[in-house]
Formats: sequence, C-alpha cells, structure tokens
Amino acid sequence: MGWRFRQSFSPIPGVLVRLSPSGLSTSVGVGPFRISVGSSGVRGSVSVPGTGLSYSTSLLPGAPRSGGGVPRPGPSTTNPGVQTQHAGNELERVGSASNETVTSQGLAEFKRLLVQSNTLHQQVSQSLEVVFEDLTTTRAKYASWESGWFMKRIRPAEFARMQESISELEAERAELQEQLQLSVLAADFDVPEQVAQAYSSFVDSFKGLTKVAKVWDNVGQRTTDRVRERTTAGRVIDRQEVRATLGGPSSIRTSERPPRLGNANGGDLLFLPAFVVVYNSASDLGLVELGDISMTCTRVRFNETEPLVPGARVVGKTWTKANKDGSPDRRFKDNFQIPVVEYGYITIKSRTGLHEEYMVSDCAVTDRLGHAWSQLRGAVAIAGSA
Repeated sequence: MGWRFRQSFSPIPGVLVRLSPSGLSTSVGVGPFRISVGSSGVRGSVSVPGTGLSYSTSLLPGAPRSGGGVPRPGPSTTNPGVQTQHAGNELERVGSASNETVTSQGLAEFKRLLVQSNTLHQQVSQSLEVVFEDLTTTRAKYASWESGWFMKRIRPAEFARMQESISELEAERAELQEQLQLSVLAADFDVPEQVAQAYSSFVDSFKGLTKVAKVWDNVGQRTTDRVRERTTAGRVIDRQEVRATLGGPSSIRTSERPPRLGNANGGDLLFLPAFVVVYNSASDLGLVELGDISMTCTRVRFNETEPLVPGARVVGKTWTKANKDGSPDRRFKDNFQIPVVEYGYITIKSRTGLHEEYMVSDCAVTDRLGHAWSQLRGAVAIAGSA
C-alpha cells in the first residue's frame, strides 16, 4: 500500500542466518535475489524458481577467520567458599567488552538490520501512542457533543470536522499498526537438524532457570586475605539480583521465544539458535556466534549472610569472623554463625570479550543447563567442521 501518513517508511526485510562449515552468514533479499554477508565476504546470488538453477558470485572478499578455540574455563571456584562484599577493598569489575568489540564478523549485517529495525520500531511505536491518545480524546469529546443538544447545534461545522478527524485518526492508527508489524525483523535460521534439536533442549533446560527463587549477577569480585579478614571464603563478590525469562525485544521475531538472561552491568543476553545477542538498548547491542562462546556451570560454597531462599542447599556453617581452622574468632563479641550454601555458578565468556558470571539459588538447575549447553556447543562444533 502507499503510505499516507509516513511517506519515508521502508519495511524491514526478513533475514536468513545460515550456519555452515565456513561460519555464520546473514542473507538478505527478496525472492530469487539475495545478498549474503559472512566471514567469507559479501556474495550475491540469483536463482530461477522451480528449476533448481542458481548462480552465486563473490562481491567482496572477507577477512580470514582468527585461529584458536573458545576460551578455556578458569579454575574451579567450588573451594574455598565465596561471600558478599561488606566493606573495605575495591572490587574488580566483572563484565564484557563493548558491544562493538564482542560482535562476531559474520553477524555484522544482522546487527545493522537489527539496529535499524529497533530504531524504526521505536519510532513507529511512539507515533502510534500519540495517535491513540489523540483519537481517545477526540472520540470522548465527540461523544459528549453527540449526546448533548446545545454544542452540536450552535457549532455544527466544528462538530462535522470532529467526525472527519476521528476517521483520519483511525486510518492513521491502522496504517501505523501495519507499519509496526513491518518494522519487525523476521529472522529465520538455517542450521543443521542436530543443532536445532540441541537448541530446543537448551531452551527446555533454561525454563528451569526462569522458575528458581533467585538469580544473581556477579558484577565485581576480589580474592580475600583470609587471615586478615578473618573469613573462610576465598573470594568476595558484589552480586545483584537479575531475572531469567523467555522472549526477546518486540522488534525481532523468531519461531520460538528465546532464553533471556538479565545483566546488571551491561546488556541482557538473548540466546538464539546460532548466536547470542548482548542487548543493551535499541541501538547498542552485540552479536556473538555460539561457536565463539564458552559456558561453564559449576557449584560454589557461599557464606550466606542474607535470608535463605527456597531451594537453597545448606551444606555447612561458618562464622562471620572465623579463624584459619574455621573456629569462631572469640575477639569479636557480635560474632555469629551463618549458613554455608551450595549455589550454582555460571560463567559465560567469548574470545571477542564477552564475560558474564551468575549465581543461581538451585544448583541442580545449573547442572542441567550446563549439560544442555555442552550438547548444543558440541552440535555447533560438528556443524562447523562438517
């Protein structure tokens, strides 16, 4: 249709993300004509519908892929224990590099389209809110005049213009609603069957994370001086509660609701079938290939000073001020016992600079999530080497 109220509107095209041995590529186009952007460069292709005939050519060569695998997991944090920061030394920030830095090469075109979609979707949404408010106000005034006797008779021209205005606002609202649908980035994923199945299992495991009592983001940490600080913990951390949910931003449409992990000091992590979106805002986001990501799920012993949450597994007790052997330091009169709780711990890293750490109140959930991730990561590795 021709746009009456927003002449500059350009619908966002759908994209196809393909996982192949040469890496991820983003394909954009209409019908038989498509442009693909990936680690191998920019390629153009044309196909004849119904014949199976196609032609593809390189338009711009890509840069060579960097060598090396995903980051190796760090040392286990299960012993000694962990506790929250109370006072004293400065903590080292735990967080990712900039979204520009973490983005994988083969996803640059997808990122450009996603930012464009987010911006357009936001603009249309704001326009729709203004029109809806004007329409509501005008309808209310028209209904008041129509139900009365005086105003519509002494000012008939204004009453008629009011009715015309309602018709125009209704038409504008309908057009903006259509534009809102067309500003959504429709993403299809062409991945091998084993990757699709492993991703589905990962989503099922992630659903358990959405139901636990607490998920915390580790935003800062440091190693303790156990003798000077009179503690049994080997690390102190600054944790902030976040949420695990299903569903991404309204400007991107996928076949199923993707897992989304909140991030207290950066963009939320949105897990899609072939990559992770680090979503900070409509214009500030990063995209990282699954093959570039390492996720480790372990267990930590945590000296809990806050009220216990449902599902927490108490594995021992300690003291707020403890000697090296774990006994209470008698020099502190207000010294008291606190529970030692076993929590799940998730570490997510990439060689491009992604680095996030989470604590989960139910460690059994992170055990299952870690297994599902290993299956997904393994399927992606096989697809990349086939």
